[in-house]
Amino acid sequence: MITAHGSNGNALFNQGNIIFTLTADTGLQPPYHVVVIKGTETVYDETVQGNVSGVTTVEVDNLAPGKYHYEITDVNDVIAKASFSIWIAPLVFLHGTVTPGAYPVSVSFEIGLTIDYGLTIPAVQGTIPAGQTAIPVSASLGSGVPEDPQHNLLPDTEYHYRMLMVNSMGSTPTPDSTFHTAPLAIPQGTLLPATGDIV
Repeated sequence: MITAHGSNGNALFNQGNIIFTLTADTGLQPPYHVVVIKGTETVYDETVQGNVSGVTTVEVDNLAPGKYHYEITDVNDVIAKASFSIWIAPLVFLHGTVTPGAYPVSVSFEIGLTIDYGLTIPAVQGTIPAGQTAIPVSASLGSGVPEDPQHNLLPDTEYHYRMLMVNSMGSTPTPDSTFHTAPLAIPQGTLLPATGDIV
């Protein structure tokens, strides 16, 4: 059996990875040859001796954004071939405080490119019990997961958002606010004088 999963990057790291798990007791026979290709460039090409009676894990990290293909062979034949993508998305944390009052309240954040919003993210705190104390609430989005594109954020883009509080008596939104996501990280460098056998 073979499984592959990865962690897509975000603006904090600007890279991602993929992890292959190969289980020998399902008919696979190590050693395994693992190749990962981006376009025409081979970014990983290794033979892994593997565990002849159990699980072998192969991690390929420091992958830049883009589409990749991989191929894995054991001693007999090609046993896996597929493609995957590394996405880089801005990561944003939303915060607020809620004073519930006489009834428990559920809290969410609405977000979108306009004041029509379009996406609702529940606060991680869940339902807030009744009370007169201001309770901090939060949510995050921008995971960069290709299978969940609605939670991805565009770089260098203005978003509208607000907090929505709902209890058994009705709902109350906060006023609209905005934030602007950062542009994709661009490498920076400084050229230093050359050294060695030079004139």
